[in-house]
Amino acid sequence: MKNKTLNINIWMYCFVSIMLLTLMIDYFTYFFGNHYLIYLVISGLILCCFGYCLRHKIKIVNNFEKADIIFFLFLLVIAILTIVFPDRSFDTFNYHLYLQQNPFGDKINFDFFAGKNLNSYSYAFPDRMFYLFRFFLGYRLGVILNYLLIIIIYVQVKEMIKKLIPHSHFIFRVVVSTLIATSLSLIDIVDSYYVDLISVVLLLEITRLVLFCPLEEKENNTILFAYFGLLFGFTFVVKISNAVLLVLLFMIYILKNRNILKCINLKNILITLFSLFLPFVLYLIYT
Repeated sequence: MKNKTLNINIWMYCFVSIMLLTLMIDYFTYFFGNHYLIYLVISGLILCCFGYCLRHKIKIVNNFEKADIIFFLFLLVIAILTIVFPDRSFDTFNYHLYLQQNPFGDKINFDFFAGKNLNSYSYAFPDRMFYLFRFFLGYRLGVILNYLLIIIIYVQVKEMIKKLIPHSHFIFRVVVSTLIATSLSLIDIVDSYYVDLISVVLLLEITRLVLFCPLEEKENNTILFAYFGLLFGFTFVVKISNAVLLVLLFMIYILKNRNILKCINLKNILITLFSLFLPFVLYLIYT
C-alpha cells in the first residue's frame, strides 16, 4: 500500500508547529509546574525530532508568486499604522491576559479576582499561543501572531480560488484574496489578543481538506486522518462553539468520500482518536 504524502503550505506548517509547541508546553506546565522557558526549550527539541521523523510523510509547499508582494506591502502598511497602539480592549484585560500567564491557576482558592469571571474558565490554549510571542516581544508586539494568521488566510483563500476557478488570472486571485484577508472584520482585531482569527485559519484548512483532499482506497491515509484529528481537536479547544461547524464539515466529508469505510482500519481509528483528543483533553480535565 502506497503511503500518502500530506501537502501543507509552509505558512500553515509554521502555524501547526506553534500549536503543537504551545500544547507541549502546557502539558509540562500542568504536570510539573510553571517553568515556561525550560519547557519551551524541551518542547522545541521534541518538536524538531518529531518533524524529522515525518519528513517523508509531509510535503511542505511554497506557492509564493511575485504578485503576492502586493498583499505583503498592504499588510506592512497596516502593521506600521496600527501595531504601535497597545491593545486596550475589555476582554483582553478581563481574561485573555490572565489566561496567557495562568492557564492552570487555582481560580477558586487563590486567584480571587479571576475566579469571579466566568470567561476565565474558558480553555487557555489559544491565549497561550499569544503568550509565546508576548513572552519574547512584549505587550505591543505580542499580537504579531495575528499577522501570521492574516497571511495564512490570504494563502488559503488564494489556493481555494485557484482550485475552484482553475483558469483565473493570478492578479485576480491576489486582489480578491487580499480584499478578503484584509477585510474590516479581520483587520479590526489584528492588533488585539482576541483569538477569533485562529478559528478562521483552522476552519479554512479543514474546509480545504474536505473539498480538495479526497480519500484514496489504495493509499495509506493514516497521516491524513491524524492531521484531520489534530485540526478538529485544535478547532474545538480554541472555541467550543466551533463544534457546530465541525459537525457540518465532517458530514460533508463523509458524503464526498463514501468509500471511507474501505480506508479505515484499527490503526487509523486509534491514531485519529488520539490526535483528536490530544489538543483539548488536558484543558477539559482541568476545567
